[in-house]
Amino acid sequence: MSTFTRAVRPVSSVTLSEQVANQIVDMITAGQWQPRQKLPSEADLCEAFSVGRSTLREALKSLAFAGFVRMKAGEGSYVSDQPPGFFGRIRTSKWKARDLSYIIETRFALETRIAPLCAERATNEDLRRIETLVAAMQSSLKNGGEGFLEHDIDFHLAIAAGSKNPFLQEIMQVLRDPVLHLMHALKGPGFEKSQAEHLKILQALKQRNPEKSRKAMQAHLNTYWRKAKVFLHSDRNAPKRKS
Repeated sequence: MSTFTRAVRPVSSVTLSEQVANQIVDMITAGQWQPRQKLPSEADLCEAFSVGRSTLREALKSLAFAGFVRMKAGEGSYVSDQPPGFFGRIRTSKWKARDLSYIIETRFALETRIAPLCAERATNEDLRRIETLVAAMQSSLKNGGEGFLEHDIDFHLAIAAGSKNPFLQEIMQVLRDPVLHLMHALKGPGFEKSQAEHLKILQALKQRNPEKSRKAMQAHLNTYWRKAKVFLHSDRNAPKRKS
């Protein structure tokens, strides 16, 4: 039995590709495989993790996208020359509470700028998409909030799309999963207040008012930050922000 086979843990039937990806990241981080080193063959990896080729390939693709490995057609996969930074951890769910607090700070920095850009640049179709998502959130309130958070994050991504800045859109897409994770951790009473803030943002965007859009987004994120502080208070290393 090879060293890497002894090091792996069999994975369960839930989110297999993510579990495989996270185990490979742990091995790379622990020095199991060195930079530029070729990973074992797909057949060996599938046997070690007890998964099929499609699951393994999905895991490897996510690791390649995050910058942990390089996939060469016909040759196999290799550990990247340099370990990925923060966004690599985010893309593979290798983040902790402190990372989440940084994500909140990033949202303040990005979205208070994205909103006014959207007010200036969004097409009528963009605004209709944003309005549709606000309506979907309103409908979900009648069903106890079922699906509200998924529509919520899509609302923010739609505003990023309306900014017409592809780099801002990409960063927001990278943040989608951890932001949604934190939203679910914070869920509870307060959907109505959040929806009222969404309506104010939508109104400002439809008025094509950049400053009003910025202030509406900042007020919304301040509410989000106040709720998040309760969730993150146990992390002494989390950065502090004044409300």
